[in-house]
Amino acid sequence: MWLLFILIVIGVIWSAQREGGTLGIFPGSGPKLSPEGNIESPGTPERQKTIREAPATPDISISIASAKNQKVDEEYIIIKNVSDKKINITSLQFKNKNNESESIREDQNGTAIILNPKEQAVVSSGKSPISYNFKINKCSGYLNQFNSFIPKISARCPAIKDFDEAKKLDDICVAYLPKIKICAMPTSLPTNLNSSCQQFIQTHASYSGCLADFKNSEDFDKGEWRVFFSRTSEFWASRNETIKIIDGAGKAAAEASY
Repeated sequence: MWLLFILIVIGVIWSAQREGGTLGIFPGSGPKLSPEGNIESPGTPERQKTIREAPATPDISISIASAKNQKVDEEYIIIKNVSDKKINITSLQFKNKNNESESIREDQNGTAIILNPKEQAVVSSGKSPISYNFKINKCSGYLNQFNSFIPKISARCPAIKDFDEAKKLDDICVAYLPKIKICAMPTSLPTNLNSSCQQFIQTHASYSGCLADFKNSEDFDKGEWRVFFSRTSEFWASRNETIKIIDGAGKAAAEASY
């Protein structure tokens, strides 16, 4: 009798569990139903509506740098290409909070200015001291001698005393070469220097001479442009300003506020 009773109880429990898997009698068993009685799935339109695309990462970063300066020749921002593609910055429009716009002109050769990945441009509101936009290179420190740049260009030019050709000059010339300032062209030379020495200095100790010597070197390009709006009055406000950069398609490429 006891054996029969136990078998009956087991049968009842097994039957109830089977029905619960189908009808939801036991919580947690079987698929979960929506209020409408439909089985939820990650692929249903209701679920997809909650998924939003992340905003695109800007290709350009903006540093406000000296934008707050009220002197036009000392007012500048710095933009950097933070993408992995080249950017033509002559196609960009720069807008201030008054919706005034400025653009960057080509370089001295009439060529569009391209920022390669990780390169930057110092965008000055005033005029270029040398009358054109240019890219910093290994010899650009020579430009500081007769011009004033803000920010100042790094004075790290090759020293002509280290040239192999210098070792062939006489002792008086070799003793004089270290006295020549780095990134500077001597405006006068001692009278005791012979013609070979003077010719060597005049050939190499200048911006044009440096370009001729190093324009093909691997470290010639320093990855920074100096570009100018050529304005006579400030462009960015000293406070409560919003800097906007608009690309050639009319879309916002970057923005910064202070």
